[in-house]
Amino acid sequence: MSKYEVGGVFEAIKKNFAKFSDTDLCETVRAITDFRNNYIAHQEKELTDINTAKEGLAKWINGLYQIYFAHQ
Repeated sequence: MSKYEVGGVFEAIKKNFAKFSDTDLCETVRAITDFRNNYIAHQEKELTDINTAKEGLAKWINGLYQIYFAHQ
């Protein structure tokens, strides 16, 4: 048990996201975010390799599918 009890929104987040603790959704969201940040939003890297593009977009699409159906 923690030294400090934090309720409110933090308790709601803990309660509502607990069902995802045994899934790989965290890694999936991280992969989507990394691809988005590196190649789309901030364009930190130039996306010139078709295989990188296909892989990143496939993970993104499959991740959105997983996230959508995880809430059903």
